[in-house]
Amino acid sequence: MRFRKHIYLILSSLLVFMFAWPISADQGLLLSSRRRDSIPIGIIFPMNTAVIPSGVERFTSADGKVIIGAGSTYAVGATGGTATASISKVTSTDGAHNPTTDTFPAIQDTGGAPGGGSVVGSGVSAGGHAHTVSGTYTRAYQQLVLVRTIEALPQFPANAIVLSDQATTPVSGLSICYDDDVLLRSGATIASDAGTFSAMSVTTAGAHKHDNDGTEWTASGGGETGYLYDSAGGHNDHAITPGLEDEELKRIYMTAWTATDGFKNEAGVICMWESLTPPPGWELVSSVYDYFIKLGSDVVVGDTYDETNRISVSLAVGNSDNPHGHKLGGNTDTLAVTSYHTSVNNTHGHTIATSWISHTPAYYALAFIRKL
Repeated sequence: MRFRKHIYLILSSLLVFMFAWPISADQGLLLSSRRRDSIPIGIIFPMNTAVIPSGVERFTSADGKVIIGAGSTYAVGATGGTATASISKVTSTDGAHNPTTDTFPAIQDTGGAPGGGSVVGSGVSAGGHAHTVSGTYTRAYQQLVLVRTIEALPQFPANAIVLSDQATTPVSGLSICYDDDVLLRSGATIASDAGTFSAMSVTTAGAHKHDNDGTEWTASGGGETGYLYDSAGGHNDHAITPGLEDEELKRIYMTAWTATDGFKNEAGVICMWESLTPPPGWELVSSVYDYFIKLGSDVVVGDTYDETNRISVSLAVGNSDNPHGHKLGGNTDTLAVTSYHTSVNNTHGHTIATSWISHTPAYYALAFIRKL
């Protein structure tokens, strides 16, 4: 009982001391300001390092996806789109050639005796064909490591990145980074892509035969037939040169700011949040609703573009030399070729019209909030 009394007296004395200790107005404002300017649990922001500091955890839900503003069409956590734009175009039909008697003498009906007989006819133009060109295109992006606070922080850690819809830093002493007109993407590492074509290929096409007078040949006195065919196979040796003519996207431009040391959380700082109800001292940034986030540009920061999600691709198809020969097929007992070409270089190319391809990048939707 005596021990309990002593504990009671000690605690009572501490309470009296705490409430009796004078706190100045400036000290009260300082304590209030520190609470107000701390970074609450659940704030999401990028970092330009894969080293995760204490007080935060890596936000993995958006990995491999670009960030779009939630709040209107998109709910927080919504996903969709594709990582790459799929390209599939058919070329023009080209590559036909006409074997003349100078390069491809007419077939002769031997009448059962190879080496003699009468002319049945001359070869006809053949070999026109088209190809299908396919591949993928990845839009330009800057991949950063997204983290989420798991405890209230007194300030942002070193190498943290905060966003702004202004051209000036929201916190004194920060430097702009990633001013490259690129999509903000989440990932486990720091990576970038300037926009690349990959897996470009062209289908095999162009195998053909020369029918004599447009039909197969029939020997006299029998039903045997024959034809001339391309012994070189398909004409698939065209070089493909892809190019991005233009791209459109429903997007907003924001600046990204960082420092190599920790920095304060001040009014104007924009971060991400997994709810449309912001924490105390923050507000939703409605201007980013439904927009993909692009970092930096030579356009005015904060500008929005309500464009169709698509890209315009050009595909240049190089010439093919296509050296090839022809020979007789079918029943050779009654049909014979006195001579035929063995090396004709049927040089030709194809064209593909430049056109738009629909493409929405793979995305993850988050709310954007601004520090008041």
